Amino acid sequence: MLMAYERYVAINTLSEISKKDYENSKRFVLNVLNDLKDWETVDALALRVFVNLAKQNKKETFQLLKKWASSKNKWVRRLAMTTIAPYIRAKSNEAKLCLEIVKKLMQKDKDVRKAIAWALREISKKDPKATYEFLQRYASSEDANTRWVVRKGPKKLPEILKEKLNYIIKPFSTFHFLSSP
Repeated sequence: MLMAYERYVAINTLSEISKKDYENSKRFVLNVLNDLKDWETVDALALRVFVNLAKQNKKETFQLLKKWASSKNKWVRRLAMTTIAPYIRAKSNEAKLCLEIVKKLMQKDKDVRKAIAWALREISKKDPKATYEFLQRYASSEDANTRWVVRKGPKKLPEILKEKLNYIIKPFSTFHFLSSP
């Protein structure tokens, strides 16, 4: 197992290599998937390496992200999600494609849920309407984890859209609170 500074050096080196050598960089990422064990490594890999691969081959990369969204390993699921935030910054017209991955990952795991909220904040900067429509579908969910994402994800939405979401969330939350024993 690599030490933190060794992982940092390896990921930064791979970041530069991934800009020029798609196939070998992809192969490396695929080989280390089962070794992912912490958010710091996963996020750095997404921010510095996998996003470069996504920019070079969107179709193949998003097929991998969709596959990873179903992984039993929460860190692989988080890698799928954390790739979305930097990708949408570079490819601002891809919100709907990114939201497909988010939809697959609406779940209870805390580490993945935080990445979902982060991705939604980034997507909302590029396509507020698509983000609002996406969150609107989940706003009245009975699941507390889903409601958490709906509350944390839209922080970058325009105020009017945030207010509309809060209007949908509040009545349900009040009802849910009042109906609790």
